[in-house]
Amino acid sequence: MTDRYRAFISYSHADEKWAAWLQRSLERFRVPKRLLTDHPALPRRLNPVFRDKDELASSTDLGDSIRKAMERSDALIIVCSPNAYASRWVNEEIRVFRELAPGCKILCLIVDGSPDAGAPNCAFPPALLTDEKGNDLPEPLAADIRSGADGKRGAFLKVTAGLLGLGIDDLKQRDQQRKIRTLSALAGLALTIAVFTTVLAINVYWARQESEVRRDQAEELIQFMLVELRSKLEPIDKLDILDAVGDQALEYFAALGEHGSREEVLSRAMTLRQIGEVRFSQGRLEPAMQAFTESRDINAVLHAGTPEDNEILFELGQAEFWVGYTALEQGNHNQVEQSFIRYMDFSQILLSRDPENPDYQLELMYAYSNLGTNALNQNDAEAALQYFQQNLELNIQLVDKSKDDRNLQYDLAETYSWKGSALLQLHRLTDAQASYQEAFNILKLLTSRYDRPRYKEELGDLARLLADIHLNQGHQAEAEALISVSNEITAKLVAHDPDNSRWQRDQLRTQYRILELASIGSTNPQLEVQVSLLVDNYLALHMSDDTNLRIIEELTLAERLAGIVQMNLGNMSAALAHLEASHARMESLQKMPRTNRRTLLSIALVNDTLGVAVHAENEPERAADLWETGLKVLGNEADDSLDELAVRRQLYERLGNENEAKRLAETLSMAGFEDPRYVSGLQN
Repeated sequence: MTDRYRAFISYSHADEKWAAWLQRSLERFRVPKRLLTDHPALPRRLNPVFRDKDELASSTDLGDSIRKAMERSDALIIVCSPNAYASRWVNEEIRVFRELAPGCKILCLIVDGSPDAGAPNCAFPPALLTDEKGNDLPEPLAADIRSGADGKRGAFLKVTAGLLGLGIDDLKQRDQQRKIRTLSALAGLALTIAVFTTVLAINVYWARQESEVRRDQAEELIQFMLVELRSKLEPIDKLDILDAVGDQALEYFAALGEHGSREEVLSRAMTLRQIGEVRFSQGRLEPAMQAFTESRDINAVLHAGTPEDNEILFELGQAEFWVGYTALEQGNHNQVEQSFIRYMDFSQILLSRDPENPDYQLELMYAYSNLGTNALNQNDAEAALQYFQQNLELNIQLVDKSKDDRNLQYDLAETYSWKGSALLQLHRLTDAQASYQEAFNILKLLTSRYDRPRYKEELGDLARLLADIHLNQGHQAEAEALISVSNEITAKLVAHDPDNSRWQRDQLRTQYRILELASIGSTNPQLEVQVSLLVDNYLALHMSDDTNLRIIEELTLAERLAGIVQMNLGNMSAALAHLEASHARMESLQKMPRTNRRTLLSIALVNDTLGVAVHAENEPERAADLWETGLKVLGNEADDSLDELAVRRQLYERLGNENEAKRLAETLSMAGFEDPRYVSGLQN
């Protein structure tokens, strides 16, 4: 599954009815099959579409959720009117979208007012007519919904054609053909009904009346859920409203029972999935799992009755994905694998029925990725590598067909990165480096073409990953060059948005790497001030979010690094103060449920370094206890990464177990592991 929006609708809340109509119409629109035959790269549907429904009058700037939604949107649609012209927030959204997504489509839908820039009732917001420097921009092309202009249907088709990158005449022609086919079918149905007996006609009439009442109720509810709910998923502070909506829907479904048309039951299943997504976003995993499971079970019954229905099978796959994803968060790995395999099977069936359908190709690609990620989490790197390779082959095929699709290129970079992680877990350093380098090259090209912060953020992360791989092989100069690249990227991102805590953490991670390398065997007194500042910055982040375990872990490692710097300078009392604080934090982390291997490695490192410090202070028994604890924390050696093997070797050496230390040293040497962080002063 993907987290992209086809479009972001910007509008004044005085025009909310038009914005709601546009979102509903776009999300219900299906691209005509004949157009899909002529243009196989087109999407089947234009969903999801983002529309914010919260007034912003009391705010001072656009919220983070709005900016994120814009960043993830392929186009901006402005509902233009005098209300929009006067709206500060519509203008701000246009400006921010140009900044976050330069080159992406900006479409206009006039619902009131004049397109004349000089008219007193101008419909175009000022940000559409002038840039930030006050220079005039060309008058935008717009669809005009009013009678005497494009009309409601014509304006909708014009906007749709703009989103799809098609000529309006082509889309109108296909739309007209669809209408003719629909009317012909209805005429045939009417003729058939006319031959029934009078009594049967009366029974059919009353049955139809009852069905229409249910359908009207269902459509009203489903419109409320599937349109209104989706855009509420982003602003986390509004989830209490979504709870009420979910409760209303569940009560309705209970009253309806198992009755309903195919469309009603399918919509019910889709709505349950949406409710599950809300519960999942709240972290309420058990209620989320209940909603996802019920959605899946309803779809399974529908599929059993009409196994050839692709829409039902597609929705069944979506529900199965969410069951697996929720199970992953719950730590139920058996359920994860079962659901992800079924999700893959459904995607393969859909693709076998329609091999050129890009949506089905994407679903299968995501299925391979999900299974690979789960296998990697279970330390089954061989299986993970196989899934990522299947993902990669399909992804490359899709990129070859749509070379200008930056989303597919971004997916390709992520696939290479995941493949690199699997190769690294298999101790194949050179191959892992090559795979990470492929991902880095793709993202570097994307950032040169598109000024998207998301691409830059990923590029900075990959630069750090590549730097670690080079360090593992003893290539310190190459690692330093890559860390410098990451530092430049993260510094610019933080300067762009100083309040973005995720980018602040990325910058601190990069600075940690810089200081970590600089500290290897160094007695430079300037490092004391620099590492102290790093610790202070992490403490500030921790105070702003003291529930984030990853920040606690990174703060702990920063305190450990401060202790190492003090040891190198000969300041043992200061070193012990930092290392004891680091150890105390790590002990609390160790008590957390579902501690991952990365955290366990950090705990072992802290035990190792504190052991070195207390041993230097003539506490050999405590040092030995710390080192033994470090070994116990690492657990089963068969699951060790190369970094874990290096720490394990170091701990054996400290404890005087020369045979085990030598054995592991040979294993590391055979893998080409020569990381200076584990063979010189940093850990000693």
